[in-house]
Amino acid sequence: MKRLASTLLFAALFFVSNGSAEPLTLVTMDYPPHSFQENGEQKGFWVDITLEAFKRMDQPVTIKSYPWARVIHMMKKGYADGVAGAYKTPERELFMDYPRQPITFGIISLFVLKDAPITFNGNLKELSDYRFCVVRGFSYGKTFDDAVRNRTIVQIREAPTIEENIKAFLVLGLKTILITEKYSCFYQLSRLNKVNAVRELPVKLGRIPIYIAFSKKRNHLAMVEPLNKILESMHADGTINAIIGRYTRD
Repeated sequence: MKRLASTLLFAALFFVSNGSAEPLTLVTMDYPPHSFQENGEQKGFWVDITLEAFKRMDQPVTIKSYPWARVIHMMKKGYADGVAGAYKTPERELFMDYPRQPITFGIISLFVLKDAPITFNGNLKELSDYRFCVVRGFSYGKTFDDAVRNRTIVQIREAPTIEENIKAFLVLGLKTILITEKYSCFYQLSRLNKVNAVRELPVKLGRIPIYIAFSKKRNHLAMVEPLNKILESMHADGTINAIIGRYTRD
């Protein structure tokens, strides 16, 4: 009888640890083609990479999208287990645990109208006479953020969303520069049928790592290293590049 009880206990523990893990709730923002909703389903390459990583960990997850300010609030307060798609900053590390391995990189590029006589060699000071279109509250990496902070760049036109930022840029003329993440820009330009109306300047402003991260309030630190190993294997076996390729021009 004792042996049967021990066997049943072992079986129950095994089932709980391997087949009935509590689902994690992850949050992201509406940021196509990285993450977006289509017919009620969450899609995008951040989403697909995240789902595949946790599938390999035998960990069920759900992903929901919210405005970015709310995503950050939820992570600070522990209202969500984690975020799918976030830069790492010293401030965010105070309330989020990150693996070492990013899921992707944000490519920060400059775009101009096709006929604009603008060149760029990497020195933002040479572009100080131009107006830059940005999304309000976004970071574009240290190089550009520092240039705005120290007033190397002073002409700024803000928009509330990426889509509105691109639309404004398209009508503002030849002395305007759009700074944005490359993949999101081409996605919006394709929707507007305006890909051929612009050109991407060849020197990129940054290649910023983007991560899955966990809210410290939810105490998921034990998941960080297993997730790191899974992401390393997904980069090595080509899974991540293949997923990105389904949503982008690359």
